[in-house]
Amino acid sequence: MAPEGTTVTRVHLKYLIEHPDPNQLEVRLRREDVGIEQIVWERGKAIPAGKFGKASDLEAFRGTPSQGQWHLWVRDAVPGQRG
Repeated sequence: MAPEGTTVTRVHLKYLIEHPDPNQLEVRLRREDVGIEQIVWERGKAIPAGKFGKASDLEAFRGTPSQGQWHLWVRDAVPGQRG
């Protein structure tokens, strides 16, 4: 956890996706307490190197308080299939 009173200077995110067709997914990083959401990965784009995804330098969060609730959202954007 970041020390109280500090701000974000950069964000690096790594995640592992296990889904029959990861191209159907959307991944977003959200800070509801400051009202910022950034798309990390949009459906239809291949994940490089298999099931691992990563994002660096998510500029929208720069300067926001480090402390708070961070949410990583993964949504299957294609209905009717399992995954």
